[in-house]
Amino acid sequence: MKKSPPKRKSSDGYRAQSLISSEPRQPTFSRSSWLAKILRDRIVKGIYRPGDRVRENELQQEFQLSNGPVREAIQKLVGEGILERSPWRGARVVELSKDEIVELFELRLALLEYAAEQAAKRASAEIIKDADRVRHNLRDALKKVKSGDLALMSAELIEWILRGANNKRLFQVWDNMLLISRVYAYESMRRTAARTEPIQYRIIDAIVARNAAAARQAMRELTIETVRDLNIEADL
Repeated sequence: MKKSPPKRKSSDGYRAQSLISSEPRQPTFSRSSWLAKILRDRIVKGIYRPGDRVRENELQQEFQLSNGPVREAIQKLVGEGILERSPWRGARVVELSKDEIVELFELRLALLEYAAEQAAKRASAEIIKDADRVRHNLRDALKKVKSGDLALMSAELIEWILRGANNKRLFQVWDNMLLISRVYAYESMRRTAARTEPIQYRIIDAIVARNAAAARQAMRELTIETVRDLNIEADL
């Protein structure tokens, strides 16, 4: 009997195998990035407050992680400027002096005044339509703050304003340079949320009304009150 010739793989099979091998591999899960996000959120929301120590051994036990990812996560936040390391004291949330807080809020004011003004001018119809949801969420969050809820609130109002301003660079500056300012803004809000609540609603109303001057002025008032609630007098 004649032997049948060996079967050849179809060209489609070779093509499929080639495509699979050329596809990029799925990125692996980064435990350090995941933990850094959790810690960043805790710091910004005041669960870890300025000067508080962030202990590596406690994080290892809480999240069942080895020392490596914990140290990497902490180092990420050191690089972002919201944690600092010092010999014999470990990692702590950055605690700024009064002069440093004033300098930080001078920069924050310049960015947010401009963002509020541009949002009033440029915000799309979709952004304006979203104002009611932002106002509702803000009211619920402030109610929690007044009752002492450490979960506090997100930066939804500021993010809505930045989206309305339609300037990607503003987002980058906000994320990269002004993260630590949120720590102190939330600390202020925890103390006297009731006083700044009406101003925050005025910012939303001014942007919806396309009143750039009013939006800018309300943002200035909010920033001045925020610094004042930190028991700091500054000529902003």
